[in-house]
Amino acid sequence: MDISLPALLHGQVVPEKIVLRGLRLSVVRKVDGTLDIAFTGGTDSNVSTSTRGDGGEWLEAWLAGGAEGPLRRLDHIRVSDAALRVDDELLGLSWGGRDFNLDLGRDDKGIDADLRLTVQIGDGRIPVDFHGQYQRANREIRGHLQFSKLEPALLAKLVPSLQALGDLKNPIDGSIDAVAHKGWKFEVSVFDLSSAYGRVKGSFDARKSSKSITGNVELHDLRPWLLAEDLEALAPFAAVHLPIDGELSFDIADLRPKSIDFNVTAGAGTVEILAPVSRTQRMVGATIEGRVEGLDSRTSR
Repeated sequence: MDISLPALLHGQVVPEKIVLRGLRLSVVRKVDGTLDIAFTGGTDSNVSTSTRGDGGEWLEAWLAGGAEGPLRRLDHIRVSDAALRVDDELLGLSWGGRDFNLDLGRDDKGIDADLRLTVQIGDGRIPVDFHGQYQRANREIRGHLQFSKLEPALLAKLVPSLQALGDLKNPIDGSIDAVAHKGWKFEVSVFDLSSAYGRVKGSFDARKSSKSITGNVELHDLRPWLLAEDLEALAPFAAVHLPIDGELSFDIADLRPKSIDFNVTAGAGTVEILAPVSRTQRMVGATIEGRVEGLDSRTSR
């Protein structure tokens, strides 16, 4: 702990920097977006978050630069070798992490944060690195998240709505850049994901409403025959040995797809044709473009 010498001369212990080791940190995000934070000693990432902590209220005041008492001049917090447990009541998700290391620095403009941990989902472990900035003037958070060796089956377990990805076997490396405002709600996100299946890049914008999202996706060297080996729903594409590049833009209203525009280009390769006569057709390339509308209704075109 680094303390303020002038304050000490007046009989006060006012920390300017604190280093904490071996904590169990629990974070709960409530349905209204507020954070409930508590911590104890130990490093068990399965620590319960049922006991309410007052760390969330203090963190809000500290981020805003309005913390009072002996911690009012605390501008640097470092946490190392800790365990983390997160329960997100808004999304209905829970997960834990070990080897949690956090470095927070505060100045007049806001907060800089560097975080590194190993996320645990079942038996899987995912290394995660995060760098973020909190801008006090507009209460905005900007962050860059990088991860590796993410098993799609683990992601499906973490996010039930992604159960369709549970059969994918190849791990994913990627990064996500996001912007969030008050309530810790992400509004703009840019992602870049790569695996043996190919590479997918894209972004989405939800500033109008969390139920109204627009965005675009880029496909790079996507290999449909490899996806078809793992996903039964894509079995017909097992015969398509053509690397695919393309762009898709989408519009989602009330959490349902409204329209999709696409432009897809297939490179040189082969396509197996089963009817009327089974044969293999070699292709130099192909381009398909179009628009799908009415996805939010019973009929589409």
